[in-house]
Amino acid sequence: MDKRYILTSQDGVAFEVGNEIIARCQLLKFVTEDLQKSMEGEKIWTLPVPAIRSEVLRHFIALVGVMESQPEYCDTVLKEADTSLLIALHEAADFLISLEILDIVSDVIKKRTSEEASLDPLCKQIFLISLNILDMVSDVIEKKTSEDARLDLLYKQNLSN
Repeated sequence: MDKRYILTSQDGVAFEVGNEIIARCQLLKFVTEDLQKSMEGEKIWTLPVPAIRSEVLRHFIALVGVMESQPEYCDTVLKEADTSLLIALHEAADFLISLEILDIVSDVIKKRTSEEASLDPLCKQIFLISLNILDMVSDVIEKKTSEDARLDLLYKQNLSN
């Protein structure tokens, strides 16, 4: 039987998720790997997600759950989402280190900002700055994730020696 996980949001709302959600979030993968021995035998693990409100976590879980099987649904939902939700989803993906969701949401934000920026030259400059910032954040997260994976491998090799 698959392990089940309870993710507890910033405002105390609990969401039961399976391995498919954990697998898409590097932070949660790291936490579950670290807790493996102490939680051995437990069927349900509770993991706090203190930086994410329940409304945002609910949307995040839904997107991760359907992003492979129904990518067009993700596009539609994100295109119709208000800007504050998109920003919150971006922050959630950044916190959980979910590069796939981070890329998808970043693309929607870029497209939306691009359309809005064409209306005003000052907005266009702000848009270009925000694109650079998004690219830099994505690069840093990718480097950090690959470095963490490399360090984790070295750590595990040292443990086995």
